[in-house]
Amino acid sequence: MYATKQNLINKYDEKTLIRFSSKSANGTMDDDVIAAALDEASAIIDGYISKQYDLPLSNVPVLLVGYCIDISIHNLATGKGAITDDITRRYDNAIKFLKDVARGDLGLGLPKKQAEAASSSKILFTQASPRLFERGTF
Repeated sequence: MYATKQNLINKYDEKTLIRFSSKSANGTMDDDVIAAALDEASAIIDGYISKQYDLPLSNVPVLLVGYCIDISIHNLATGKGAITDDITRRYDNAIKFLKDVARGDLGLGLPKKQAEAASSSKILFTQASPRLFERGTF
């Protein structure tokens, strides 16, 4: 997971998270809903960056933490019908960045994935051994 509940609280206030995550009228933060949103956002990020980077990442860039928060908040707000222009803009920026990373136009400042099956681009010639049995010598 690229971000935590505390990261969400630090960027947004608790009232916002209660409003976006509460399933009941009691007004408490639902940790399961928040964890599911963070997991989903992390899976979305993995889907994009796995093309260029081996997962799990050895170090999580701070930029990914912020984008995970933005995607999580978008998912939480969508579930409550509370989408704002700012939330949509932040989500769109996160997805655009991730698409650029997947294409290789932008990087994360981490070592890229090693070339897969480097030998697959080489041509391999083989020669069959002479026949041991012929039609009449079996």
